[in-house]
Amino acid sequence: MEIFLPLREGSVQMLAKNGGLSPAMRLTLLDQMLQALRFLADRGVVHRDVKPSNILWQRSEESTEARYRFQLSNFGLCDTAPRIETAAEVLGTQLYTAPECLMRRERQTHKSDV
Repeated sequence: MEIFLPLREGSVQMLAKNGGLSPAMRLTLLDQMLQALRFLADRGVVHRDVKPSNILWQRSEESTEARYRFQLSNFGLCDTAPRIETAAEVLGTQLYTAPECLMRRERQTHKSDV
């Protein structure tokens, strides 16, 4: 399966390097990413590579509430709950991998995405 996403202005990693995120942007980012991760968890999907370069952003013209829309991307390492239970290896970018998965070699779950 292939997933195609619309073109966005950049990643959170680039946004942070080019001047940072205001407190309001950080709250919007946190809220939208927690919603995205909850959506995936409710469907038994574990992303396994949540990091700033995999979160895209776009200025929002639709809402006065949030001037930015953030979107989780790069689902190349994601897996579903039945298969993740038998996964033998921890995948993802080590810097952003949950400590319990790296140190105690626990299975990656939706909790490790958060």
